[in-house]
Amino acid sequence: MPRIDPLPTVVSDWSRSDRERIRITLDHDVIDVRCFFVGDPEEPLRPGRTGIALPVSHLPALAAGLKEALREARARRLVD
Repeated sequence: MPRIDPLPTVVSDWSRSDRERIRITLDHDVIDVRCFFVGDPEEPLRPGRTGIALPVSHLPALAAGLKEALREARARRLVD
């Protein structure tokens, strides 16, 4: 049986800049996409106000919308 990490779990995390990270977190009923700021040793990452939290039931529509946005951005040569 595959191991399933406990919730909440970070499903994706990448650097936006030297001081900011984008993190996608999945909780029991919420998908959260948020910008975190590099803090101090006691609190290495502080969540910012910038982000979106939606009921996980919206995840298929969000994923489809992002896929379409990526297709359009590629067609316009805005990203590789």
